[in-house]
Amino acid sequence: MGRWGNLKGERGTALILITAVFSSLFVLIGVSMTRGSSEYFLANRSYLNDVAFNLAEAGVEKALYEVSKPGSDYRGEKETPLGRGIFSVTLRPLDPAGSLEILATGTVQGPQSTQVEKKLRVLVQVEDKDSARKVIVRARQVVF
Repeated sequence: MGRWGNLKGERGTALILITAVFSSLFVLIGVSMTRGSSEYFLANRSYLNDVAFNLAEAGVEKALYEVSKPGSDYRGEKETPLGRGIFSVTLRPLDPAGSLEILATGTVQGPQSTQVEKKLRVLVQVEDKDSARKVIVRARQVVF
């Protein structure tokens, strides 16, 4: 009786064992790849949301700067390019006393033609005294 004498009745065992090991390995690789791609998608979406929000904030800052100039008649702007995206600003007078609503929208283009947009609404009070202009921010709100 040789070295392999006691395995004669178990010829297909190794084949079944190898098939099971490789099947398990392929399943694990598939799960890892799926999880990796979904993590990439979520991280990219979060990054694009941050970029769009920063663009909206830049629009608000630009509007505050323009409104604070004495004698300014700034009414907003449309699709101003900045960095990876664009921002738009709309000003709306709320009352004759100088209250304004600033609505800024930041838009960034993502992969596969996805577009992410964030809006920021700011209420300000504009006061003219002598030759100076004072701008007071009353409220700030992220609009979804």
